[in-house]
Amino acid sequence: LHWILNTLTQVSQQHITTTMPNSASTKLRLLEMYNGAGAHTIPLAKSMLLSEIVAVELDERLVNACRNNCRLNNCLKGEASDQDQTLVEVFKGDAAEWALRCIHKKNRLSTD
Repeated sequence: LHWILNTLTQVSQQHITTTMPNSASTKLRLLEMYNGAGAHTIPLAKSMLLSEIVAVELDERLVNACRNNCRLNNCLKGEASDQDQTLVEVFKGDAAEWALRCIHKKNRLSTD
């Protein structure tokens, strides 16, 4: 986890320096694939380095566990009392399919 947070900090700082100053949000968004019960999701949300986290897991039990853990840590989107923090949205689905959809969506937006 330490390595992930250090790397994310470096990427975030680089992103902020290259993003236009008038941009609505300079923080990165994260698609967390195969998130399990949220062992990395919660610390990433608490780091405040991201504007949002979309967590995707196939196993229904892990989806429910991650939602519950996010709820307990006050970072579940739609239920968190502190809206100024990184919020996590948890979905049940195939993470590879989600990634492909995100890529296609980004490509479609960049050509419009």
